[in-house]
Amino acid sequence: ITFCKEHDDPDLWEDLISCSLKRPDFITFLLQRIGTYIDPRLLVQRIDSGMTIPGLKHSLVKLMQDYNLQVSVQEGCKKILVSDYFNLHERLVCMQQRGVLIDDEYFCGACHRKIIVKDVNQKNNIVVFYCHHLFHEECLPPLQVIVSCVICNSPKTNKSSIFNSAIK
Repeated sequence: ITFCKEHDDPDLWEDLISCSLKRPDFITFLLQRIGTYIDPRLLVQRIDSGMTIPGLKHSLVKLMQDYNLQVSVQEGCKKILVSDYFNLHERLVCMQQRGVLIDDEYFCGACHRKIIVKDVNQKNNIVVFYCHHLFHEECLPPLQVIVSCVICNSPKTNKSSIFNSAIK
């Protein structure tokens, strides 16, 4: 049983069950110890109907208690995961709704010129991604083509050097 638990291989469990079906004391031993590792029905359904198994009632009660404990733990974990999901989602939404301060110290991630210029003749629209990378609209391909930040999703570049030059 220990070997099967360590390797968690369905074929090993199947071999162990097959070898144990002829010995009622082995079946009792398995029933008391496999409940949380494999589906106990794999063993129970293969027991011959006329076979007398010592301690069967006690073994089945233990098996059900182990199973109920496992279900209880899984339900508790599910509640925690659902709660964490909603809490993290709420934090994400709040972060995405926050404003982004853009001052004249920021540079375009593509052309590396200042984002904000004082010359009215050189004014440009600015594109800001959730990751806070900034670009002049004219420095990017058409917005219909862009679905995400070209710095964060650039496969061949060193992101840290691009990030440092793009932000302040």
